[in-house]
Amino acid sequence: MQENNMMNDTRYKNAEQLIYTAFFALIQKKDFDSISITELTRAANINRSTFYAHYVDKSALLEAVINKSIDEYFQMGDIAKQPFGEELIWGVLIHLREYARAVSKTYGRNFLSIIMQLERYLTLYIRDFIGKKLNESDYAKENPERHFLAVCLGASIFAIVRECQINESEVADKKDTILPLIFK
Repeated sequence: MQENNMMNDTRYKNAEQLIYTAFFALIQKKDFDSISITELTRAANINRSTFYAHYVDKSALLEAVINKSIDEYFQMGDIAKQPFGEELIWGVLIHLREYARAVSKTYGRNFLSIIMQLERYLTLYIRDFIGKKLNESDYAKENPERHFLAVCLGASIFAIVRECQINESEVADKKDTILPLIFK
């Protein structure tokens, strides 16, 4: 019985990888809204029920892709080990800017077709990431409204990164003006 569960788990992971691969191939060719589930399942060589066993719709797939990739990106550096403070916020800004560049390259001209979803998912991810760090900190004991701080910081950090992406500017050039606004 356990072997059957492992086989199903392996099949599930394989199907998920096929869906991801097909999605990345399609998003480089066309806008997100133009990709149909039928087209995606054909490209992945799976049936529709397999797709729906993994995702409610293609927006859920996009959310999973973004969350998985940003989580992997944040785990690559020391940022996940940082306590709440200036270094953490600065690290989040730098990592998110690099992530935005990588995503822009991966999706190519179709990057703009997912920008609204990307903003939503990344803002939520950053809010949760910072919220966790706040809960682990001494600051959390002193500030019962820390959830609102995490919401504000998540939205602000993404907005800064978005502006840098649009203006093709560097976050690093803004360190002396951004951090004092948050921590002083």
